[in-house]
Amino acid sequence: MASITRFHVSWMLTAALPEAVSGAASPALSTLPEYASAFNAAPEDGAIWIKPWGTYNLRHKYWAATLSPGYARADGSTAWIKQAPLRRAAGYMPTADIPNVAVKCERYLFPSGVGMAITATFEGELSTDAVVELHRKLCQDNVFAGSDGTARSVDQVLWYELRELERDVLGGASAAPEQSELTTVTTIAGASSSVSTADATSLLTQLCYPGQPPGKVKVLTAKPGKFTETLRVAGSNSQASWSPQRSTTAKGKTGLTCYHHNLVLSGLQVSQLLGLVELGGDDPQNAPDRAQQLYKRAGTILGWAYGSKTVYSTSFAAANIDESGLVDKINTLRKRLSSEPPIFRRS
Repeated sequence: MASITRFHVSWMLTAALPEAVSGAASPALSTLPEYASAFNAAPEDGAIWIKPWGTYNLRHKYWAATLSPGYARADGSTAWIKQAPLRRAAGYMPTADIPNVAVKCERYLFPSGVGMAITATFEGELSTDAVVELHRKLCQDNVFAGSDGTARSVDQVLWYELRELERDVLGGASAAPEQSELTTVTTIAGASSSVSTADATSLLTQLCYPGQPPGKVKVLTAKPGKFTETLRVAGSNSQASWSPQRSTTAKGKTGLTCYHHNLVLSGLQVSQLLGLVELGGDDPQNAPDRAQQLYKRAGTILGWAYGSKTVYSTSFAAANIDESGLVDKINTLRKRLSSEPPIFRRS
């Protein structure tokens, strides 16, 4: 069996905030004029709130697919259509006292709420069994240093830091946040040699259920086009992917690392918009106009994420939307606010 030389695991939480929807966030992003003003003023670096791509202003596939190949020149009106977030450049950076593991944290403000991702990257050489154990340790044990210096699990750090982000943009805690379930995204990016599809799928299944007997998974069909050999497995609030042959080359490693970050960005937006759909309730057409405009964007963008070339779309996005149980509510938004056709649950 191959040795694994690089893998990434990210944990994500989002919250749709009724106060942000009503315009009480700072900066306020919930109407087109407010959003365009804040987005156009945001630099790529050197401020608290920056453009979501930061200084990566060329050839980022997620932003190129979501906005345009020239995304760094996109104005606020264009970015509003896709509900691109602002990224917070400052904030506590968790660490993990584990050899060969680096950690980073991303914080985002969307027009209707907040989202965070913590990513741990392993570089070295491990057997697949050792990868499963290290992955479990990262997902479950108190191996991360919280902002108070106490060793905590990643979910504890995420919950606390998301609340801090919420307080930062609202000036206090939200009265009724619509918070997502914690979602785990894992990508095997480097390996010493290729393996069979069966062996790769078995490893990905274990990574979808860290420290547990493997549960129900879906092996997702690749979209037509590039990288159709990449294996994608979705579990309950978890997903894992690996392209065994590509992961053996330097170019493939870099590509799979970029792919992982694209999955995180896509997952954050889909999760945050699903929370907004929940906030919309059963009668979104009776909400204030400010909220209706956001609900309308959510219905449209989630339809695109379900499978189109209008935004960065993955098989995982469609699986997340199906798993949410919100397809009927999404269709209500699409029908009542924008007269768009329904999307249809795939499973």
